[in-house]
Order: sequence, then structure tokens, then C-alpha cells
Amino acid sequence: AQGDMAVIRARIEARDHEFMPHSLLKTQFDDLEERQDDEVGLTVDISKSPEQVVEAIIADVHLRSFSHED
Repeated sequence: AQGDMAVIRARIEARDHEFMPHSLLKTQFDDLEERQDDEVGLTVDISKSPEQVVEAIIADVHLRSFSHED
């Protein structure tokens, strides 16, 4: 997933849990390593709705499954 720090911070602050305090967000972004062009994967924009994110993932999985058929 890929997203703006402000979007992620807002989502963390809206949650009621102790798993990921927003104080750790900057260090997470500082340590983030983007997927390289030669690495298999999918980058999804998390500013989209959860339904749109799921649709993008399903479409990618569907596309990959057809591209590997003989």
C-alpha cells in the first residue's frame, strides 16, 4: 500500500487501540523501502475507499492468474 502520511495518521488516530501509536508513524515512513521495479507485487493507493482497494487487489490477482495460464 502506498499513501500520504497525513492520511495514515488520521486513520491511526481514529482507531481505538494501542498497536500502532501515531508517534511511531514518522519512523515507519523513514524506514520504508519502496518495492523495486524488479520485485513482484502491487502498490495500492490507500487514499481510496476500502472497497476500491479490495477491487484493485482482486483485479490484479485476476490479471496475474490469467497471465500465468498456458
